[in-house]
Amino acid sequence: MTSATPLYRILEKSFLVEWLFAFVLVVLVRLPYLLSEHVFFDGDEAMLGIMGRDLITGKNIPFYFYGQQYGFSFFEALSAGFFILFLGSTVWSLKFGGMLLFSLGIQRLLKVLRTYQVSMITFVLTSFILVAFPTWVVWGTKLRGGYITAFVGVCFLIEFYLLHKDWDVRKWATVSAVSAIIIVSQSFFFLPVSLLLLSRFLKAESKLKVIAIAVGVSTLGLLRALATLNPDYWNPPMKIATDLTKIPRHFGEKLIPNFTGFFAFTDHYDVPEWVGYGAMAFLSILAIWMIHQLIVSENSTKVSVVLVLVGGLLSSLALPFFVFDGGRYMLPFFTSLLVIIVLLVVKGNYASKYLKSGFLLACCVAILPTLSGYNQFVSYWLEREEPDMKRLNELVDVLEERNLRYGFVSEWQLIWQLNYLGNDEMAFRYQTIAERVPRFVQEANACYLNPDCTPVLVGGLWPLLGMETVEGWNDSIEKVNARYYIMENPDTVFLNKGGFELPVAH
Repeated sequence: MTSATPLYRILEKSFLVEWLFAFVLVVLVRLPYLLSEHVFFDGDEAMLGIMGRDLITGKNIPFYFYGQQYGFSFFEALSAGFFILFLGSTVWSLKFGGMLLFSLGIQRLLKVLRTYQVSMITFVLTSFILVAFPTWVVWGTKLRGGYITAFVGVCFLIEFYLLHKDWDVRKWATVSAVSAIIIVSQSFFFLPVSLLLLSRFLKAESKLKVIAIAVGVSTLGLLRALATLNPDYWNPPMKIATDLTKIPRHFGEKLIPNFTGFFAFTDHYDVPEWVGYGAMAFLSILAIWMIHQLIVSENSTKVSVVLVLVGGLLSSLALPFFVFDGGRYMLPFFTSLLVIIVLLVVKGNYASKYLKSGFLLACCVAILPTLSGYNQFVSYWLEREEPDMKRLNELVDVLEERNLRYGFVSEWQLIWQLNYLGNDEMAFRYQTIAERVPRFVQEANACYLNPDCTPVLVGGLWPLLGMETVEGWNDSIEKVNARYYIMENPDTVFLNKGGFELPVAH
């Protein structure tokens, strides 16, 4: 069916046109963050940059996050590599790479809106909510090992669920393969859509069930086999649920930081007051909207909303199993809310078109103060007077000017940041000789053992691994700025105190 709406006619001409449209929206909405002085990348993002660079230079085809056998990241590495071709090994290659892949998920949801021929005001308001959804404003720029890949997979499955009523062999095979990709990327993202798929699966013919299971298991097996190509250097500690207080804590005091993405690793930041008010207003409006539709909508819509919500809540049950108390483990739950918004828009029952527009407009108004706060978003856990990116660039400049390209780092995140920004012309290592990317350790060790090469010890002024307690530490380091230090030809007494395993000449 050809749309009478000019914008729809443009978007339906080409998948790439619609993807580009989504990408532009994603970038525009994030300008308060992207134009702020706080744009930064952590060590995990740097690792994806290294993987992307390895991919485009032919060094490796990275399927999983380096050094581990989970976190399927091929598409994230591909996206980073694409921008590295044009922007080099910079923070912008990582951020634009993240937004490009994230916008692919948004494109699938925009296609749903367009196919349902929602009014232009509904399309505009819903599009804004989707691209500005607080949880994904910053995380939509982060290539961190499967999170955005899993998000895109969820969007593909929702598109399939809403646009295709009768699933034939090809559609079931596609759904099963995408489900497998989600599971190996970040498995808990599958839960928000799992019950929807199960409801469709139970109604399928027996032969289609067999095909779906066969394709799903085969794809999962193949992807897991690819994981074994990586060294099993890191496995996150998991335990039987002993701290059940994590669940009420993340839905209580940490709800707003989790929802707005004001967190990093295990730390949660203080959310600006107006951001918090906007987030609370948004969640309240969405709750009222859901309750209203659970009362007036058709049973099929009610069931779909409940299944997604229950699936999202089930994903939060993973929290007690992680030793690390990170806000990122709430991403699947908040993604379920984003999916519910799409369901309410295209499947809801409204006595008046103005009622739907009213709910959407109220959500948009609530998002605005939330969105404006991202120019103050600090994407690292350290307090500082100057932006992290400025200081990190100063450190790299000093190292390059002095031709100090190999050595040791006393801060584990900094290893990958330097190795990424060094564009394969730097190689730094942490304490252990075994590491996620062996070649960096080998090159750093080779410099340490070579009398013609000058190794350097680099790090943040905190933490210092106890080396600061050794006599002469303060006189031996050179402060690059208020954040970083360097020490040329570090004495073994400092390295031994810092727990560095040193290479031995053979």
